[in-house]
Amino acid sequence: SSMSTRAVYTFKTLSDWDQSEVHVYKHHDGYPKGGLTFIKDAVQYYYDNYETMKNLVDRDALLTSFLLSVNKGEKYGNCDITEHHNRHGDLEYRYEITPLEGFSDASCFTNTGIKIYSCASWEGEEKLIFDGDLHQAVSKFKTLDVA
Repeated sequence: SSMSTRAVYTFKTLSDWDQSEVHVYKHHDGYPKGGLTFIKDAVQYYYDNYETMKNLVDRDALLTSFLLSVNKGEKYGNCDITEHHNRHGDLEYRYEITPLEGFSDASCFTNTGIKIYSCASWEGEEKLIFDGDLHQAVSKFKTLDVA
């Protein structure tokens, strides 16, 4: 069953000269086990559809893969591109997703950087609860069992 755990997924570029970000607000299953499932599915979708995605910059390829993979079934709930995570006062978690060097080289999850923040917005504070790669994050928090 879906829980209304709201989260924002921020896609970043690993670059000194491009610090732009793209944000996606998702209404459901934003706790780490859910959020990491969506991110892992997005990375897998990218590799499975590499020929379609390869001419996009890594960040945009991952963002596009996230939007397409996350909307493939209604169990995942809906999501929207949004201006910024600070526009949402109801967040419980937020994720920063950065394609690392060699992101497009191989089908493994060590080349996607992940930061997870717990946002107790009603307390006005945000806490970094994970900083590493996708493989390490999944090892720590696991993913949802998706049928």
